[in-house]
Amino acid sequence: MLNKTIGVCGYFSSGASAVTDLLREFDDARVLDRYEFPFIYYPDGLSDLDWHLNANFRKTFSSLPIQRFRKLTRSRGHLAGIEKKLANDLTERFLRKIVQVRWHGLATEERGSLSWFYSRALAKLLMVVCRLTKPKRIPERLFQVFFPKREISVRPRNFDAAAKEYINALLDSMGRDESKTTVIDQLFCANNPAKGFKYVDNPKAVVVDRDPRDCYLFCKIFLKSRGAGLYAATDTVEDFISWFKAMRTEPDGLREREDILFMNFEELLYDYDNSVPKIAEFCGVSRHTAKGEFFKPKWSRNNSQLFKKYKGYEEDIGKIEKELPDYLFPFEKYPDIETEGEMFFGNQSKRGRI
Repeated sequence: MLNKTIGVCGYFSSGASAVTDLLREFDDARVLDRYEFPFIYYPDGLSDLDWHLNANFRKTFSSLPIQRFRKLTRSRGHLAGIEKKLANDLTERFLRKIVQVRWHGLATEERGSLSWFYSRALAKLLMVVCRLTKPKRIPERLFQVFFPKREISVRPRNFDAAAKEYINALLDSMGRDESKTTVIDQLFCANNPAKGFKYVDNPKAVVVDRDPRDCYLFCKIFLKSRGAGLYAATDTVEDFISWFKAMRTEPDGLREREDILFMNFEELLYDYDNSVPKIAEFCGVSRHTAKGEFFKPKWSRNNSQLFKKYKGYEEDIGKIEKELPDYLFPFEKYPDIETEGEMFFGNQSKRGRI
């Protein structure tokens, strides 16, 4: 049996890279975080394909989600870190296992699209030619040349098994070491990681969140001026509060699961000695052979308590404290903590300083 596969999940700018940096210091962990790996839960990704084929199956209406899934896997970034041809080959091998029928023809679900109009025009032209020439048989080659390939899959019983084999092959191609715990950046969705567990062997998730006051100022001031903070709604503090709440909407019972560890970014910074053993035990690692080499709390503390550093935002911070009290970290318990260096964005191990 393979060792655990840990998905380190975070919301935008919530500090999840601190955990991947920390786990990189363990000799019995293999961290694969050169690129994020969100395609399980990304729109048109694996989970969406599963829903269309198995939960929302409707006659021939599976061709389009299959096409969209193929397009997503071939787009830049979603399977980054894997050689392009190999990634495409693995995707096609997965699709061959779940697709039940292939043919050259029309697909009704694309009604209104350019492809649909093109195919319909060719079909009408072919009908006119046949009426005029009255051939005994239309050459099959005409269909193969002029009509796109269609694929149908309706409730494929082998979907879960094929998907898990597909994910395993992708992780192997990224350099997974089966003798170690595998750590993947953003493998699962932070507000519902369990939804993606069935596609992965021995899955667990570490969900990292951050004090909303720091998140707001870090995105609005530090990142936005560098063109990197536009994923967060920070035009007004009211927008930010609504965005922050919506991003953290999660299903009932998620917090009671033993295979998901919820923690704050600040816990690693200010309560390092207690946080590290908790994370290590949860992830099933123990050989902390490179302590302090990749994760340095003093560095990351420069990215915290920003609401004390930036002046003029007191009213905004007051609104956040009123509307998001459950997410505030008790900084008052750690008043005299040393810092080192300056603010930065990204992994320490990648030298992601700005």
